[in-house]
Amino acid sequence: MAAIAIDPRSRRSDAGILTQITDGRRNRIWQAKDVVRFLDKFAARAKRRRG
Repeated sequence: MAAIAIDPRSRRSDAGILTQITDGRRNRIWQAKDVVRFLDKFAARAKRRRG
């Protein structure tokens, strides 16, 4: 998986679309909370359908 540099001053982080979920200045991990929430809901629905 290729790493993509994200400028913490970008519009995505300013708008709250991406949030940094680690501390520090190196090896940062970013998360799109709305996307994660959507995937969690999808997984819950898929699990109910399977049985």
